[in-house]
Amino acid sequence: SILTVSNHNHKRVYFSFLGLHGTIEYMKVMIVEDNEEIAQLYNMAFQAQQCDTSVHKDGLDAITFLADNEADLILLDLMMPEMDGFSFLEALQNNTSSNSKVIIASNLSDDQSITRARQYNSVLDYFKKSDYKKKKIVEEALTVYRKSQL
Repeated sequence: SILTVSNHNHKRVYFSFLGLHGTIEYMKVMIVEDNEEIAQLYNMAFQAQQCDTSVHKDGLDAITFLADNEADLILLDLMMPEMDGFSFLEALQNNTSSNSKVIIASNLSDDQSITRARQYNSVLDYFKKSDYKKKKIVEEALTVYRKSQL
């Protein structure tokens, strides 16, 4: 039998099958991307990797979500309306108790933007979107995140 329990932080599945018992806990990933098509590609790729996802169109929507929820990993675009990625990183650092880790996926490739983004403790890595297929960004983001947890 299988019982699925969801809370604000994680989706947890308890199972009992042929005398085996266990728990599977899904990683919670926030996708912060204003391009709906790209966001859905990321979303499908993370879900294919058994992640529990939420999609946010800008930094303001994402930071509001984090007021009541937690994410293990945030995939963050930098150029967005309402609240850009840099403003989101500032708010994440100064206004939340979040322990979320951030991977940047942006088309900003100038050294100044990369250096500015990497100054935040939560940022694990920076990928230029045009250099990778979306599925590869997701795979690399998960690898970087998992290595950071060792």
